[in-house]
Amino acid sequence: MLEEIGKQRCIHNTERIVKYIDDSRSSVREAAIQALRVCRDEIAEDALIRLITTSNNSFDIMSANFVLATIGTERAVPYLTPLLDHSRGDVRHSALVALSNLGDKSHLPIFVNGLEDRSGNVKEYALVAIERHGDEVAIEPVIKRLQILLKRKRQIQTDEVIIALRFLYRYQHSSQAIPKLFHWIIQTKKELLFDEEWQWLEDHFTFY
Repeated sequence: MLEEIGKQRCIHNTERIVKYIDDSRSSVREAAIQALRVCRDEIAEDALIRLITTSNNSFDIMSANFVLATIGTERAVPYLTPLLDHSRGDVRHSALVALSNLGDKSHLPIFVNGLEDRSGNVKEYALVAIERHGDEVAIEPVIKRLQILLKRKRQIQTDEVIIALRFLYRYQHSSQAIPKLFHWIIQTKKELLFDEEWQWLEDHFTFY
């Protein structure tokens, strides 16, 4: 029943759903958390905030964070930031997704710090958040991250390189380091780029 509720466009009787996020059965809790995605009111947001601040179940916290990313407001931000120190990478990642959606430019230091996280998913989404909210302050950290990514051949393609390139391209006239970086990549790193990444460079730069 909760799964069917979650398929609706909007539900106003939030109280009847909220009580199930504390159910002893994990499948019921998950269905209730997801159902709150269509309950865009303070009751739903408050219930999710309570969950992420009191639960010891990392999967529940992660699910709640992703739902907050959709229905939450800036009220949730102070409760999300402590989760960036959580021991589980998936919780840190989900918290960063929510902060990127609910936060603003003032949270740029948080997103920059995410580039140093030990989780690859967190580092990748930190770049997404920086592209959305960043300014010149993030140029040097993004350059550093891109240099690390291009130190060796990667086995799995992610969006990180293109996201970093797009962000730096935006500020190419603000920092002399950016054109130098692009030329360094073009001249020495072609063999480390995936086809899509090299195509992006071809579309945006004259190589010769």
